[in-house]
Amino acid sequence: MTLIIRTDASTQIGIGHFIRCFALAQAWRDQGGQVVFITSCKIDSLLNKLKTEGFFLHQLDLPYPDEKDLDLTLQLLNSAGRDSWLVLDGYHFDSFYQRQIKEQGYCLLAIDDTAHLPTYWADLILNQNLGSEEIVYHRQPYSKLLLGSRYILIRREFTSWEKKERIIPTTACKILITMGGGDTKNLSSQVIQVLQGADIPEMECKVLVGPANTHISSLKKVAKGSEFPVQLLIDPPNVPEIMCWADLAIAAAGSVCWELAYLGVPSVLLAPTLNHWQFIAQLQQNNLFLGCKIDDLVRQVTQITRQREERDELSRNCLSFFDGKGGIRICELLIGGRHD
Repeated sequence: MTLIIRTDASTQIGIGHFIRCFALAQAWRDQGGQVVFITSCKIDSLLNKLKTEGFFLHQLDLPYPDEKDLDLTLQLLNSAGRDSWLVLDGYHFDSFYQRQIKEQGYCLLAIDDTAHLPTYWADLILNQNLGSEEIVYHRQPYSKLLLGSRYILIRREFTSWEKKERIIPTTACKILITMGGGDTKNLSSQVIQVLQGADIPEMECKVLVGPANTHISSLKKVAKGSEFPVQLLIDPPNVPEIMCWADLAIAAAGSVCWELAYLGVPSVLLAPTLNHWQFIAQLQQNNLFLGCKIDDLVRQVTQITRQREERDELSRNCLSFFDGKGGIRICELLIGGRHD
């Protein structure tokens, strides 16, 4: 069976959609299936990941609503056969796009966090986030919902990582900063500058810089002028190892949260946009992460670095929250057959 994935990544939209689709593709490949990616992504490091995994790649010059997008998708579905599945992940794939796929008789999985479309035509609708059970999707009678943490998608490099008992120090001094694959607002630089006022003995920072980050030159200047050691790690291959190094992470709300949670890293979350606050509120309500605004970061971080019991509780809650088998569960449903 063939899994055809249609998703994008860029400096504007980030890489979250792409990365969770990549995790699903890995799970599908591990089940023995074939994977085809259709994307307008121009980020070389992400495209190289696809090639390394042995996935087939078809690149688009322009994404939908350019007409060549849907035409190519239908063409590849026709070549793959009726047993194949299409995965759509991106806010620009509207109801018309979904309906065209279904009217041609193909199976469709839509990954969607917001229920923003007036109508959904997909066989399966996936929302892995907390609170997804409360969202109303205007869907077809045959559509099945896959909701919540049982379906969280996480890459193989994390699920294959050997978890060891996390040591929670009395004072957290190893700080990881990770603001997503694009970090369009250059929050990483802001966090480094704000932390100059934090009273944390022997503090040192590592900054995960994503492949779509366009602020590397300014980041280097800020890091060089820091009063405490700052190491920039640009699209490194050993992300789980780096996360496990940290006593505390400061992260942007998004897909990176699930990676930190899976490894049990106590974390403080910032919201890149207003839309992320609801996501953070759900995580705080379940006592998985702390939420914070940038102008309160010094106080919050200084406080939590000295609260060992609180960090230990956050870590334990995250470790027990989900098992990392979401990709396997989704693949089993897809292999199980059609839903119309």
